[in-house]
Amino acid sequence: MIESLYIENFAIIDQVQIDFQSGMTVLTGETGAGKSIIIDAIGQLIGQRSQPSFVKNGADYAFIEGVFSSNKEIDKILLDNNFPIDEHLVISKKINHDGKSAIKINYRNSSQLLLKKIMSQIVDIHSQFETHQLFNESYHLKLLDNFIGNELIDLKKEYLTLYQTYKNLNQKYLSLTKEELTDEQLDFYLAQLEEIEELDLENFDEEEFLKERNNLLNYEKNSQHIKNYKALMDSSKGIMDLFKQSLNELSYLEIDDIKHNYDQLYDLYYTVDGINQDIYDQFSQSYFSEERYNEVQDTFFKLNKLKRKYGQTIDAIIDFKIV
Repeated sequence: MIESLYIENFAIIDQVQIDFQSGMTVLTGETGAGKSIIIDAIGQLIGQRSQPSFVKNGADYAFIEGVFSSNKEIDKILLDNNFPIDEHLVISKKINHDGKSAIKINYRNSSQLLLKKIMSQIVDIHSQFETHQLFNESYHLKLLDNFIGNELIDLKKEYLTLYQTYKNLNQKYLSLTKEELTDEQLDFYLAQLEEIEELDLENFDEEEFLKERNNLLNYEKNSQHIKNYKALMDSSKGIMDLFKQSLNELSYLEIDDIKHNYDQLYDLYYTVDGINQDIYDQFSQSYFSEERYNEVQDTFFKLNKLKRKYGQTIDAIIDFKIV
């Protein structure tokens, strides 16, 4: 709200100081008393155009200053434009007799554009001669947003982000459709598209692909390690055979305290035996196919070639294709 207004040498006013209270303020008086001039003075503080006729006859300049209550929206605008903030917003305007004016916001020089942006947040003049905010379509949207409330703010932000993405893509599309390509350029772009589409990147799981490639590359080495492991565990002199013989020896003991330990070792033996079987089963499910190995290596080579030419990630390559 407006808290005070100072006017000097404006139209027929020599000097006046008006302090406003909370609530509604009414200015009354006969025709020609200066009511409209006070409104015109406030209009100067919201960015309306200055006129030489506003300067009182015989004066070098007119001066208007208003003190307003600030708010978070105004503070943000001020900070974004490197202006100091306070609980009060002080706006002043000096109009020279040639019609030129100087605007200050919180005692710092400002442009009329910034003044209008700030004051549109707190002042609205309604009269038969003014186009006020209720006729401003952008203000209708602001009213609607305030009515909706905070619960849909995130949805609105997401929509605006997607809409901006759509606008950017549509602009690129329109630009491309208007672009006239030579036969050589068209062949070049088609060759790039064909090269990228050779791999089905939209459905390509790079993590699983690299895992399979690693298994194929290390199949022979892994197979030898499994054979060595199996020999150590399951041969006639392997760990499992010796473990079983040891259990047989303990089974003949007639000592109650040791029998409990025997039962634990017995369970452990079959637990290890089960784990061994899982290891053998899992490795037996993997097999080496030279045809698949060559296919994987060829895909790996093509993928790295695409990364070098069009982007370091699959998403980047797809984006390049879309663009």
